[in-house]
Parts: sequence; structure tokens; C-alpha cells
Amino acid sequence: MPVSFAEEIMPIFERSCVSCHGEPGEDGEIVTEASLDMTTYEGLMAGSEWGSVVEPGDPGESLLLDMVKVGDMPEDGEPLDPAEIEMIEAWITEGAENN
Repeated sequence: MPVSFAEEIMPIFERSCVSCHGEPGEDGEIVTEASLDMTTYEGLMAGSEWGSVVEPGDPGESLLLDMVKVGDMPEDGEPLDPAEIEMIEAWITEGAENN
């Protein structure tokens, strides 16, 4: 069964990433670190100021996976659980679908 973005991946991002990559500011606009909006699939796939962070089908070239694997992200929180990292990697390997 494919990994579900909506049911399995997005809850990880909402808990661990959105506080820096997508909280609404005082004016209602989304405030993001590195210009990466992780509040939606479209925002995530648009990438950051440095380019793409997810390469569908290629976890080895996906910056997002590298950042969580080495523990650089989340910067101000607990590292992701190994099972969560494996789930993100599987989702990317499966093509990073909006499912």
C-alpha cells in the first residue's frame, strides 16, 4: 500500500516543520524559513530559495530527506523518529504523490 501524503506525511510536517516553514504572520501571509512553505503539497513541491527539496522517485537527491536524516531539521525541535524518516523516504521513492 502506498504511503499517503495526506494521512501519513503531512501530519509529520504539521507537527515538526510548519512552525518554521509555514505559520501565518501578523498580516495573514505565510511566513517561511528559506522560502519553503510546508503547509501544502504544492508549497512543498515548489521548493525553497535553493530550489527543489523533494525529487520524486529519487530520495538520494531530495534535500528534505538529507536534512531530516542528519538531524539538521527540525532545527528547534526533537529529531524525527527513524520510522517517520523511513516513511518520508518511502513516499519519495514511490514518486512523492499528492495522495
